[in-house]
Amino acid sequence: MKKTTYLFSILLLLLSVSCKKNKYSNANWPIDASPVFSDGNIFINISERIDSNGTHFILNCATERIYGCYNVSLTDTFAIVGNIVQLKFLGIYQPQMCLDALGPATDKIELDNLQPGIYDLLISGSGQSVGKLYVDAGQYKIALQTVNGVKFQSYAIRRLPANTIYGSMIYNPAMPGIVNTFIDSLKSIGAYTANLAAGTYSDFIVTEEGKIVSPLDDIANLTRFALIYSGNEDRLYDLVNSFDQGELSINLHTASGRIYHN
Repeated sequence: MKKTTYLFSILLLLLSVSCKKNKYSNANWPIDASPVFSDGNIFINISERIDSNGTHFILNCATERIYGCYNVSLTDTFAIVGNIVQLKFLGIYQPQMCLDALGPATDKIELDNLQPGIYDLLISGSGQSVGKLYVDAGQYKIALQTVNGVKFQSYAIRRLPANTIYGSMIYNPAMPGIVNTFIDSLKSIGAYTANLAAGTYSDFIVTEEGKIVSPLDDIANLTRFALIYSGNEDRLYDLVNSFDQGELSINLHTASGRIYHN
């Protein structure tokens, strides 16, 4: 009898763990949309992350209020059912150990492998915001009809085409030609220029003239690149590390989410 009870307890534990992993569980649906968060507005910045598991549309959230500990976090519950995305901010979690610096409470919410389409969007915080999330091959776009309690820092983000590799290079000012040498080396193993649409991407901006830039770029001898490459990523690793860092410092992001430095 004791053995049966023990096995049953283990089974319940495994079931509870598996349920916690399913963040899109219908058990949370529908979410009570009544506001419970009372610490002011929440700022939301959108981005996309790509890795070997697919694409991830990310809501990077931070409170307008600044707290005395840097590691304070927002708590939330959210669900996706059909074409409805519902998100509710519940409150603030402050761990026992305080990282002694000022900062907002933060939260990162990932919506994985969203299919192209139009989604109804309902966000509940100190108020309710209602709108649409548009997903297609080229971009994610949010349009809110009712705004209350949240402030989006960006409403649209461009998406990278499949098999895009991109990054930055800091070159020795005495050797500017080494930039083209590296790009030519990438093309020699099958890469070709990515014709990216103008707009804001997660890690950079493409200007109307086709130049890749970032607001963080403050180094004169820094340049950025983006190409399409569908070959073996190990060849990218070998190529990056064949360049001397003193001549060309390389930061390359692969299509599967790897980052290579020399």
